[in-house]
Amino acid sequence: MKILMILFSISLTAGFAQAYPYECSQSGKRCSDAGYHEIPAQRERIVQPPREQVMGNCGEMLPLEHSYQNQFRGFSCGEAGERTVRTAHQHDPEAFARWENMAGANLQNERQELLQFDLNWEGELDFLVKEHYSYVKLEGDFLSTCDGYSNTEPYSTTCYVNVEEQYTYYVTVNTTCAEYYPEPEPSYDSGGGSTYSPGGSTYTPPSSPGSGFGGGSNLGSGFDRDSSYDDFDGSFFDLQKFMQERRLVPEIETVPAYTVTRKLAANCKRWNTREEPRTGWRSAGRESYSCTKTRNKFCIYPVTVNAARSCGNHKAKYSVDFEKDPNFKPGYVDASQPHRSYYDELPNKYDLLNGEFEKYIVYTNLGTSSIGGNISPVFHYDEDEMFNEYEYSVDQPQIRCEYGMAPEFNISVATLGRIPRRAPNPLAFPVDEDGNIQSPISFSGGDPTVNVNIDEAGDPNLDILGAGNPTEIVLFDKARMFMLMASEQSRLFSRPVGAPEADDDANLIANNNVVGVQSMDQETAFFYRGRFKLQLFRNEGLLGRELIMSRPLTFSNDSQADVFMDEINIDLQGNDGLDPLMRGPRVFLPMFSFMTRELGGWVKPGAEHYIKIQVAQQSFPFYISGCDDKECDSDEIEAAAYSEPLYIRWEADRSVDDRTFIQKLLDATRFQF
Repeated sequence: MKILMILFSISLTAGFAQAYPYECSQSGKRCSDAGYHEIPAQRERIVQPPREQVMGNCGEMLPLEHSYQNQFRGFSCGEAGERTVRTAHQHDPEAFARWENMAGANLQNERQELLQFDLNWEGELDFLVKEHYSYVKLEGDFLSTCDGYSNTEPYSTTCYVNVEEQYTYYVTVNTTCAEYYPEPEPSYDSGGGSTYSPGGSTYTPPSSPGSGFGGGSNLGSGFDRDSSYDDFDGSFFDLQKFMQERRLVPEIETVPAYTVTRKLAANCKRWNTREEPRTGWRSAGRESYSCTKTRNKFCIYPVTVNAARSCGNHKAKYSVDFEKDPNFKPGYVDASQPHRSYYDELPNKYDLLNGEFEKYIVYTNLGTSSIGGNISPVFHYDEDEMFNEYEYSVDQPQIRCEYGMAPEFNISVATLGRIPRRAPNPLAFPVDEDGNIQSPISFSGGDPTVNVNIDEAGDPNLDILGAGNPTEIVLFDKARMFMLMASEQSRLFSRPVGAPEADDDANLIANNNVVGVQSMDQETAFFYRGRFKLQLFRNEGLLGRELIMSRPLTFSNDSQADVFMDEINIDLQGNDGLDPLMRGPRVFLPMFSFMTRELGGWVKPGAEHYIKIQVAQQSFPFYISGCDDKECDSDEIEAAAYSEPLYIRWEADRSVDDRTFIQKLLDATRFQF
């Protein structure tokens, strides 16, 4: 029994010593944990299991490190797309001439056949195919559990503690004040004349209550007269202030004949003091001791890894076919939507007019298909930019994504009808006999220099350096000839014998053909009346603003411009009845018409300028026209009537300056009318 008690006491002592060194158990010391020296377990070498290189599903061997327990997961296909831009169909000139000569001969079916064409095209899409698989590899880490079992072990190391010891120090404490100040106004009883001697000194009370502090100098033994006393006027409030400034602590003592109140001064000149002990803790350093800790052992475990690799690009062939509407033929009338009725000029229903274009995109997968998923062909177009409304179908809406695939699919597009929109801008920059783009603008200082840049959309951007003021613009109107012909055809047909003549057309009868009603009696005949709107602007690079340099110039292309075939020549100097472009941009300018040259638009050398040109097709049945003659000729023109603008940009040559003195002054002050 005695041996067991000894062993128990030894184990208890050892356990305590392991927690902290023995000094911490002594009186007057205390310890706090300061950490320990960590010794990680040994990292083992990871040896991957034996494996053989396997063949992937793309027909090539997988890397050796990807071959252990390899599992195929499936294929995925990337996205692919191809864009097609469609413009007006260019008919055979001979067929088009025959179509024109058939007008008014009641040969609508034959005319339709001459202008019918099949709209279709083919293409290929390149898309990436990937194979997806998983494999197993061994990894290692220091874990508390491994394969479901505890993975820890004890180890011996060194622990540390911060030691503090207790010590005693002394402080000086004030006990009592050695001097007292008497109350200047004691209270009397009926006896009077008594004597009170505090602290061994004799105090004789004043003969009357009002003769103490108020004006006398008998302040008692030990009273130190100072400036605060000199300022005392004897009143109760001044006495209270005096006591607060001297920070006196009241003590009350009652003696025979009257009561005296003594005040203990907190800032006394002489104190009774004593030394009092205090205890505190201070650092005694850092100590170490041997201890036992627990750590995680190294664990090797299998990990499943998902991977993918490319199988190369695959091709998908596609075709797009625009279907013909068997009901769309001469005489077809859509009662609910007259604008979608048959037109001789659009015999296929999906036709586009000159100056119009539509963009289509055929693509597969917006992004990447899911693993083991399908390819979904799409025929995409922006409905807000279309001139016709379509719906489409795909013969293979879902194509299995696989390696070695070469899918083919067809897209059938049905035309529902024409969408009424504002007319597009049919103008284009002129070209020479070799098809090279030329400058559309001329200048008073000589021929400009031109560099042509083609952007990503295939549109030309002209870098023009011009000297002086612009004098002339030459542009190509891609739609003019067709619109003139369409207008002519809308007003010619064989009038039945005995049919009444319209009053407005009484003078236009010739060979039993009248002008005024469209073929098939569908709509009122129309005339081609294109309108132009031009305006001059300047970019001020210094201030980053756009200056309006002229009022809008509007005119008709068949009366105020020199037109030859499809070429339009616009004189900017005010010839041929056309107002000059270089006019002031504000309404008060007509009052100063004699200063048009001085206050009108001008070109500043070295600055960037541009002319914005828009076109409105009045009364043309294929478009929405928002203005009549009067509105189109006015300065207030409805925006919906005009096309998107064509910009002619140039930089003004610094070597030529045609500005007047007033214009130079306005430029110097950055003033704009």
